Amino acid sequence: TDTATTTRQERGINDNDGNHNDTDNTSKNTIWVGDCPILVQKYWWGIPPLPDNQCDVVLVADCVLPKLYPIAPLVQAIDELLSSDDADCTNHNCKQKRLAILSYEHRYYPDYDPRSKFRELAAQRGLTVETIPRELLDPVYSVDDIEIWHVTRNSSLE
Repeated sequence: TDTATTTRQERGINDNDGNHNDTDNTSKNTIWVGDCPILVQKYWWGIPPLPDNQCDVVLVADCVLPKLYPIAPLVQAIDELLSSDDADCTNHNCKQKRLAILSYEHRYYPDYDPRSKFRELAAQRGLTVETIPRELLDPVYSVDDIEIWHVTRNSSLE
């Protein structure tokens, strides 16, 4: 029952020659995508959120399984991580909203439809769930029973 979250590290310095000067003691959990340092952290639901909710992207895979895990705590964790207080994002001159990306595999559950229940609980918390159209997914890795969802804070509530 964990999700991975990513945050921007401000203090990593990219020298003009393309070498990275890790003056901030970045850990082995920091990877670089071009000039952008990305810190990856494991997050366990139900444990207090990351300090100051400082994350830009939350990755969730294979976690909407009501037979094993209740859906409400997952939605609550995503809500907390996508907190509407974007002060730290503003400090980064960020133009993008915080985003959760979920991989949802449809599985039968006799009590209710997990996809509908997740959307219902997300809407109650002011979150919008968008299913990424299949034609935008990689054709090699795309299958009929798996959807990719983008979850964001409803902009009308900000």
